[in-house]
This record gives sequence, structure tokens and C-alpha cells, in this order.
Amino acid sequence: MFTRKAALATLAALAATLTLAGAASESFARDRHVSGTGAGGRSYSRNLDSGCANGTCSRNREGTGRAGNSWSRSGSATNNGDGTYSVNRGGEGRRGGTYSGSGTTDGQGTYDYSGTATGPNGKTVTVDKSRSVTPAN
Repeated sequence: MFTRKAALATLAALAATLTLAGAASESFARDRHVSGTGAGGRSYSRNLDSGCANGTCSRNREGTGRAGNSWSRSGSATNNGDGTYSVNRGGEGRRGGTYSGSGTTDGQGTYDYSGTATGPNGKTVTVDKSRSVTPAN
């Protein structure tokens, strides 16, 4: 015999399962590692991790080249929940240069971005740009 109490417990368990499944479907993660030996016996490695959770997707890469120099890149995009999106980028090159930047889009074709790059010699370049795109019909 199926009682009202048992039915409510079953519905509560089903609701909890659906909530967890919904949360899991909105997030994911992926990690990858590659390494090997190149020409002249020099080794290299690369790591990549990417994923999405809570409205933000990110991607990070890092590695070491055959000459032993390391590098990294990172970036993320966030859904701000109001129809706008934010992006952030950064990284470091094999020779010591760095870059970083951030931007926003209004979801209607306008994109604003500001970034700074510094070379291994210490010289800096700043970029501010705004783009507007008219979607095709």
C-alpha cells in the first residue's frame, strides 16, 4: 500500500535528484596533459584544463617548451545574468612577456575590451577597443 507520506518522500527524493542533475548539466570540467620528447632528446609538456560552472566558463593552458621555457594562458567568460557577458584574459610568454585584459559585451553586438602587454624588455603597450557588429538577418 502506497501512503501519502511515502508518496511525498518519493516526490522529495525525485525533486532532489532532478535538482542535482540540473546543476550537473550546467557545469563540466576537462583536464588534459601531454608530454613527450622532441628532437635532440628535449622534453616538453602541456597542461590544459577547461570547464564551466555557475555561469562562468574558463580555459587555462600552461606548458614547458623543448628549450625549457615555460608559458601560460588563461581566459574566462561570464554570463552576468542581465544579458551582458564579461571576459578576462591573461598569460605569460616563453621569453617573459605578459599580457592581461578584460572586456564586456552587451549581448546586442557591442564589445569593449582593454588590455595591456609587457614585453620581456619591460616596454608596455595598452589596447582599448570597442567594436559594434550588426547581426545579419
